[in-house]
Amino acid sequence: MLESAQKFLHEKTTVSQLDAIGHLLGFKSQHNMTRACFDAMMEIIGHLLPEGHHLPSSLYESTRLLRALKMPYEQIHCCPKGCVLFRKEHKDAKYCPKCKSSRYVEVDKGDGKKEQNEDIPMKVLRHLLIIPRLQRLFMSEESTKQMTWHKNGVRYNPDKMVHPADGEAWKSFNGNHRGKDEEARNVRIALATDGFNPYGMMSAPYTCWPMFAIPLNFPRPRGPTSTAKHILDVDNSWTPGKQNGCVHGACL
Repeated sequence: MLESAQKFLHEKTTVSQLDAIGHLLGFKSQHNMTRACFDAMMEIIGHLLPEGHHLPSSLYESTRLLRALKMPYEQIHCCPKGCVLFRKEHKDAKYCPKCKSSRYVEVDKGDGKKEQNEDIPMKVLRHLLIIPRLQRLFMSEESTKQMTWHKNGVRYNPDKMVHPADGEAWKSFNGNHRGKDEEARNVRIALATDGFNPYGMMSAPYTCWPMFAIPLNFPRPRGPTSTAKHILDVDNSWTPGKQNGCVHGACL
């Protein structure tokens, strides 16, 4: 990816290959373009550029160059009734140790008996590791300033509450945990969750329960680095799976 950032798109521009791909993928996301539509657009743009350009010709090639930016996540099978996670001492179990529910989808063999299809779990928890995502918020100078604004930022209206840090709950926490407020880089997070059906009411068996981690360090939303943007980034990172049931979450 570093090579892509240092490589010009073609010899008559100063735009890097990485910068061009980033703008085009952002355009795709903003307008909900399909893969086929994006590939067709990339092919047309490629024909308009000078010969020998370095613009990828498809979505696959574009995302492959950005693979280093992807954040890791862990898939954990869980009981369809929410009893246990099939990990640690239960990682090899095929049935829930509490309610005896099947870990995998069961199919009829034709003789009245059912067997488990171990390729299709009944429910999956996608654990998006929160520590690497919080660390990424400190990778640029601008976002680092935003993350420490709650302590180092200037209040032009000190008699008004302009940030959660000015509230009684924040001050009460600091009073109960002396020393936590001395480090401006400490992150305060709000958690929210709700269930929804990503495929509409016609697909009642499928539900999705994402957990949103909202960093409270940021000042009031005013620009592209606002808290609202980072909430949306977390939201977009949960994509529906193909299983019958799917739970997405990030754990502290």
